[in-house]
Amino acid sequence: MPEVPPLDTVIAILQPTSPFRTPATVRECVRLVRSGKWNAACTVTEASAFGGRLKADEHGTRFMRYAPAGWRPRTQDVPRRWAGTENGCVYAFTRGHLKSKRHRLCDERTAAVVIDRWEALDIDSPADLEMARMYWKVREMGVAA
Repeated sequence: MPEVPPLDTVIAILQPTSPFRTPATVRECVRLVRSGKWNAACTVTEASAFGGRLKADEHGTRFMRYAPAGWRPRTQDVPRRWAGTENGCVYAFTRGHLKSKRHRLCDERTAAVVIDRWEALDIDSPADLEMARMYWKVREMGVAA
C-alpha cells in the first residue's frame, strides 16, 4: 500500500488567471496526490485536434504532429481522451516530488484531472478576457454554456 503523504506536504499551485476553477477540482487534485498513488496531479482539457509542436527554421515554421505516422482520422472520430492539453488551472504535488524532480510534473505518476474548456479558461490576452466576460454574462443569465 502506498504511503499517504500528510496534508502539509502537498503543494497546490492555483493560477490567478483561471477565474472559473472550482473548489471541487482543487480538492480532487489534492485528493489524488494524498492517495499515495500519484506524485503529482494537474488539470487537463480534452483535445479533439491533433497536437504537435511548431519548429521554426530558415524555411519558415513547420508543424510536427505527435500522432503516429500515417494516422489521420477526422477530428470528430478521434477517440475521447486520446489527447489532452495541460491547462495550468491546478497543479498539486508532494513536497518530496518537487524537491527530487525540481519541477511540478514529470513522470508517469502524474494524475490528470479532466475539466471542461470553460473551467480551464486562462486569461492571458485581451481576447481571453473578452471570452471570460462573455461566459460570465451567460452564467449570470442562467443559460447553460
